[in-house]
Amino acid sequence: MKYELVLIDLDDTLFDYSKTEDSAFRKTFEKMGFFEVSEIKREKMEENYEKIKKRYKEINLQLWKDLENGKIDKDRLRVLRFERIIEEFGLGYDSIGMSELYLKKLGEGVFPFEMTEKLCEYLHSKYKVGVVTNGIKEVQHSRIENSEIAKYIDKLVLSLKLAYYCHFSLRSLPLSYFIIVSKLPSSLYFFQTPSFLQALYFPSSETFPLLQ
Repeated sequence: MKYELVLIDLDDTLFDYSKTEDSAFRKTFEKMGFFEVSEIKREKMEENYEKIKKRYKEINLQLWKDLENGKIDKDRLRVLRFERIIEEFGLGYDSIGMSELYLKKLGEGVFPFEMTEKLCEYLHSKYKVGVVTNGIKEVQHSRIENSEIAKYIDKLVLSLKLAYYCHFSLRSLPLSYFIIVSKLPSSLYFFQTPSFLQALYFPSSETFPLLQ
């Protein structure tokens, strides 16, 4: 089948989000002065940091589930996750300032998979290419613009707006016009995928010739 537009899931399909998150979280704590202690206390601080990071990921995951279920919005999520770890671990930081610093560091984190650039170059030579993400818009824009794939991307679509985009921007097009590519089957649920939107799961980087 000949497609005209390919929408690709950004995190964990093109970019390694775990590396991005871990890098941004550590850089945030470094900037906040968390590790500025004597060598004697350093090992203990590393141990405490790992506990905080583990707890943050648990809180963050639950808040994203709450977002998916309409219980919270992104503006509240981005600060609340830090409010909770600050309170739980007795950290003397400002949650808003910490959130802003973390998002800045997150936007600087670009960890593409080995085949990402080759995949995007190949797809761009044949189709219009869009990136779909459920992340925070300014963060994802920054990550794409700071990466080697920016020149291959024609559009960034937020997942929560995907159904709207498909319905109003693409409604006059044939149903075979576009496809979504993702390593994560759950993405289609979170992306509120219209029933007519075809999907190709992307379990390995060798599968992209199937789009020919």
